Amino acid sequence: MHCPYTLHRPWHALALSMFLVAQSAGAGVYKWVDEKGVTHYSEAPPQGRKSEAIRIDPPPPPGATPPGKSLREQEGEFQERQLRRQQQEEAEKRAREDKAANEANCAAARERLERLQAARRVFRRDAQGEPVIMSDEERQAATEETARQIEASCKP
Repeated sequence: MHCPYTLHRPWHALALSMFLVAQSAGAGVYKWVDEKGVTHYSEAPPQGRKSEAIRIDPPPPPGATPPGKSLREQEGEFQERQLRRQQQEEAEKRAREDKAANEANCAAARERLERLQAARRVFRRDAQGEPVIMSDEERQAATEETARQIEASCKP
């Protein structure tokens, strides 16, 4: 006697899938449609009805390569993923370093501006490395240049 399954309710699909998995290791599975248009699956073909034998391949063993991709292709894909991850990490590291350098430049420019705006005398070094008092014009030009540097590099 055969054991027909119909697909009228959701649990029928579950029963069918369990049946198909169980049958994959053993006897064949047959699909047929009755006079009401209901699809059935059974272990043996029905008598007097047209049926279709369904081939069920067993699942691949654990660790087997999926069909269509060789080990070489999988290795290539793996190496590409590693390279992309490494490039992304390097880009993130450069961005962090650039941000830290920008913050350091910003802090130095702000400190320089404070010294230039102070009421006391400001010194600069000449070509021989000797300290020289800045003139009012030099001081004003240096203050303006430093303010431009702060505006360019000290963005929130």
